[in-house]
Amino acid sequence: MMKLLFFAFVTMTLTFANAGELLTYEGQIIKPDSNPLEAGSVNFRIKIYNQAKTCLLWQEIQNLNMNNSGGDFRLEIGGGPNTATPVTQFRNIFQNAGSLQCNGGSTYSPPVNEQRTLSIEFDDDLDTTYVILDEVPVSFAPYAFHATTVGGYTSSYLFRTDAPFASNFPLAGVTEMYNFASKTNLDGSISALGAPTAFGDGNNIPVVTVNEYGRVTKVATVPASLSASNLASGSVTNAKLATNSVTSDKIQDGTIVDADISAAAAIADTKLATISSSGKVSNSATTATSANTNSAIVARDGSGHISVSRINMSEGRFDNGAGGLISIFSPMGASTYSLNLPPNMGATGQFLQTDGTNQVNWVTLVGLPTCTSNQIAYFDGSIWQCKSWSIASAANALVARDGSGNAELNQVNVITGVQYAHGSGGSAVLRGASTGTNYTVRLPGSAPVATGDALVHSTTSGQLAWSSATNQRMKVGGQLITTQTDFGASAALDFDAGNTQYSNTLTSCSNLILNNMMDGTTYTIILDNLSVSVTCTFSIGGVSNILYSPSNRSTVANSTSIYRLTKIGARVFVEWTTGIIE
Repeated sequence: MMKLLFFAFVTMTLTFANAGELLTYEGQIIKPDSNPLEAGSVNFRIKIYNQAKTCLLWQEIQNLNMNNSGGDFRLEIGGGPNTATPVTQFRNIFQNAGSLQCNGGSTYSPPVNEQRTLSIEFDDDLDTTYVILDEVPVSFAPYAFHATTVGGYTSSYLFRTDAPFASNFPLAGVTEMYNFASKTNLDGSISALGAPTAFGDGNNIPVVTVNEYGRVTKVATVPASLSASNLASGSVTNAKLATNSVTSDKIQDGTIVDADISAAAAIADTKLATISSSGKVSNSATTATSANTNSAIVARDGSGHISVSRINMSEGRFDNGAGGLISIFSPMGASTYSLNLPPNMGATGQFLQTDGTNQVNWVTLVGLPTCTSNQIAYFDGSIWQCKSWSIASAANALVARDGSGNAELNQVNVITGVQYAHGSGGSAVLRGASTGTNYTVRLPGSAPVATGDALVHSTTSGQLAWSSATNQRMKVGGQLITTQTDFGASAALDFDAGNTQYSNTLTSCSNLILNNMMDGTTYTIILDNLSVSVTCTFSIGGVSNILYSPSNRSTVANSTSIYRLTKIGARVFVEWTTGIIE
């Protein structure tokens, strides 16, 4: 979109055309090179706002061919369509009475002298990017849209109403409408009336039609409508009734009886009501039959039987009347096939076999072996054989349980895992490693010695053993059991003996050697009621920085001091407290 300089002149005038009131806007567009804009297709977007430009009332887009135009253009605004609001009458957006709808659904009520703002934009290359051409106020001029006379007649000759209507008038009103229509020649049918009476000319009544703007749009004549009290008995005869002038809503219910309907009258099926009441159609009124008759309604015979050639259904149910029910369904999917049952009952022990098409026959099993009480017969693909089962670990035998539900197996290879379920609902699943080589793990040969013993790898390959060692005991759930360990006056501590260690006999705490500290683990050293004051420093393998909080200093004599150490890589963080007295 090029940036353009705008116009030599602009004019706006109000015109009246067949389509309604229009605003005429004229102007000229000069390009930056001082040449007029000339293009084969230029879009103009016209917007009309309220005075403060907070409410968009009207928007329309017009396309002009400006070839050889010298930059001049002329817009007839108000022809629409309005793409801003549902308002279709252009004149309505200039009314300062009531409320007006804005784009987006909101409304505003303009003051009595509220102006409008007209915005003109254009797009010379149709890329939907518009340049504002002009914004001008449209001053409030009520008589621009509300003329003082129409055809020389003042407002006293006009009727004002809030909605369109067509109404009959009494004699005085008929006279006024007659005179009005005669003077304006509004409707040619008025000339057919004689002198005005309460019913027009005796046969017709003038009807005046007024639109929502108070304009009389038509005066027509319609036949007079008379009530029954105005008619003498017998005055309305067949000769006076026009064809089809009596409609069904004029006929009282029940006034036409069977005797009024000719026996030869043809009543179409569509004129017959649907019968929904039970018992209204008896068997004698139908073509129902229990025989296999073409196009007949199926009926049961005295025994409840019916005779049909074929029944198409998605489910067949066999009910014995005593609660037993068997359902047969069609096959899933689009498969369709037929089965013909054999023509006889077959012999004892025979079974049904299909011949591969649609015929089913009785077949006797040939070569079936005689198996013992602990065997089953199976077909190995060529012959029938007997297969034994056994509780003991016997080769090629099916696994059987004993009376306690136990079975003896040498080795079971399970891919996804073995689940051990307790009768009370508890269960555990044991699975092999997700990756790696094969190995063997054997349970200990004896029961644990004490509560809290842990399973550890013994010196025998693949053998697990129970261990009561403190540093190998862990509760179920992952809680480490650490007993209190008295390191006495030792200058070295081994945290494999326990995460918590204490001493009440230490006399020197300089350069305590701490062994087996693990990353991310917190350890506790308690100097229990020492009688002397000591300053503790620590030596830890692989640790280059020991940080104290608070700063390291001497303990308080005759009190308890607690050190909490946490190892993170090459650093150990020490939190300590002293002066604890019981």
